[in-house]
Amino acid sequence: MVSLSEFLSPRYRTLKRALEETRRQLASIEDEIRQIESAAAAANIKIDDSAGADQKKITPASADENAPRTMKDAAIEALRGATGGMTTVDILEIVNDKLGTIYPRSSLSPQLSRLKGDGIIYRKDGRWILTHDPNLPDAS
Repeated sequence: MVSLSEFLSPRYRTLKRALEETRRQLASIEDEIRQIESAAAAANIKIDDSAGADQKKITPASADENAPRTMKDAAIEALRGATGGMTTVDILEIVNDKLGTIYPRSSLSPQLSRLKGDGIIYRKDGRWILTHDPNLPDAS
């Protein structure tokens, strides 16, 4: 008969190896998911995963006529409801949510700078503020 000690050590090693292999597989799957999400974002395709893990429904982001189509559009839309402005991180969270992406902050910052250069937004006290909402009538 095998003692408990003789059983536990080999079983522990076996499980540790299996766990490491599973972690490697999971990392590979997560990398591929990120690549698919990036490719879909670049092609303006929204991946709808509400159909379940086995059935992915992919629809063009343009299917919703009111949905923002670019990072700049999504940033402007985010700022419309923020009278006190928003931080870059807050804008990024909304942009990623609206576009169904996982853009890093380094992708949003140049877009915000372009919007600032175009006079659409300005920065004050670390917050981005919309200078004028093109959908609202002029107050003049």
